[in-house]
Amino acid sequence: MEIQVITNQLAKFLFDCNESSLNDYFHLFAVKNTELNIGRTYVACTDCAVAGYFTVSTAQVLYDEIPEKIRRKLSRYSVPAFRIGRLAVAKEYQGKGVENYLLQKALCLAVRISVTAAVHVVIIDALNKEVVSFYTKYGFMQLPSHPLMLFLPVQTIARAVTSGTFAPA
Repeated sequence: MEIQVITNQLAKFLFDCNESSLNDYFHLFAVKNTELNIGRTYVACTDCAVAGYFTVSTAQVLYDEIPEKIRRKLSRYSVPAFRIGRLAVAKEYQGKGVENYLLQKALCLAVRISVTAAVHVVIIDALNKEVVSFYTKYGFMQLPSHPLMLFLPVQTIARAVTSGTFAPA
């Protein structure tokens, strides 16, 4: 499976993840948002299909929204973040490890970017409670003020990625 930035040609591929908002984003907005540099969508491709995608962008989290035990070390400013705004897997690939593969690719990208740009946390916008439970298996924590927004310090991710221990609990 290969990861590449979305193109007009890829956006025309059949893609259905059983969630209309994620399907619509892929077909109608992913290319344009990538071209406008609003969000960058990466697509997992097989020889003849789109297995899934994720969209990333930069973001910030307000200092007061970070839990006390994490923010004690921080200055009282907004915290720079790497956002995974969408992650979707085509229904024929669900439950086959593609969601884990896409998350790993997105998090490795966050770690690489954090070397050259300030990124303190990775945040994820979960669609619903079921999606929240997927991410909490990887150690992501909910922001108290936004229960569908999860975060994990990029240093924690970098340690797990470099040690090869990044996997669901």
